Amino acid sequence: MQSVSIVLCTLDRKDKLPKVVRSIYAAARRTLAAEIELIIVDNGSTDKTLDVARSLAIDAPIPVLILSEVEKGLCRAKNRGIKAAKGQVLVFTDDDCEWAPDYLEVLLRSYDAGAGIKGGRVELGDPSDLPFTIKTESRMEVYDGSRHPGGFLHGCNLAVPRAVFERIGLFDENFGPGAPFRAAEDTEFVYRAFKAGVPIHYIPDLVIYHHHGRKTIGDIAKLNWSYQIGNGALHAKHGLADGLLLRAYYHNARNILFEVVGGPKFDAHLGISHRQLVVPQILGIWLYLFRFNRPVLGRTR
Repeated sequence: MQSVSIVLCTLDRKDKLPKVVRSIYAAARRTLAAEIELIIVDNGSTDKTLDVARSLAIDAPIPVLILSEVEKGLCRAKNRGIKAAKGQVLVFTDDDCEWAPDYLEVLLRSYDAGAGIKGGRVELGDPSDLPFTIKTESRMEVYDGSRHPGGFLHGCNLAVPRAVFERIGLFDENFGPGAPFRAAEDTEFVYRAFKAGVPIHYIPDLVIYHHHGRKTIGDIAKLNWSYQIGNGALHAKHGLADGLLLRAYYHNARNILFEVVGGPKFDAHLGISHRQLVVPQILGIWLYLFRFNRPVLGRTR
């Protein structure tokens, strides 16, 4: 049976942190035969998040390690957790999520069936939130490179064998919240792994609930802008001639013209046009090539 390290990075979420930690404990109690640890990495919180994390570690049903990474950046925090982890499989989740009670049971069964990077379903935790940053497909799938990697797996529901980090390195610290490229740290890592021949699996029974709290079109537009800057930087990093990424960029650019003559938006319900994809992607490409063209890529220990 695999040993599991859960890496939970947090920043100024003292009110939300208890929900995800308690859901992790509930899942762990159902799999006590496995070796499971929780690593909480505080990324420089200015509220009482670190104190809350320490209180949640008291009398926990699994070993809990509390770390502090004061230099801002989600990937810096993730990489700090990876370096401290002992498990054969590392699971990443977010501080505004809640796990299904059988999460670890499903995860361990999936690794009994085969190796690779695994991720699962992301449902809305609050039905009043807009349907964004979720993934609700009910069919198991293996990523085959036939479509853009963005959204195939989500960083809040992601499991990676230690051997993958030893093979391709850690998360790129120039991607993700708190870093120059703002987002796409999960997409960049998954795509890099895919190009190195690592199997990428979507498992719909592996469920978390995302309490993201975004309720207005303006909230979604702001988040989408960051996502697309990250996607542009992803395109630049993996080569502007990369066939898959180039095709995705071409189709989005072409669809801008269709929109001008009355064609459909990328997502009419959320108010996202193809222009709102392409313009920040161009910015992300420019940032990568001309301002941050020497990315800092985390290395395994």
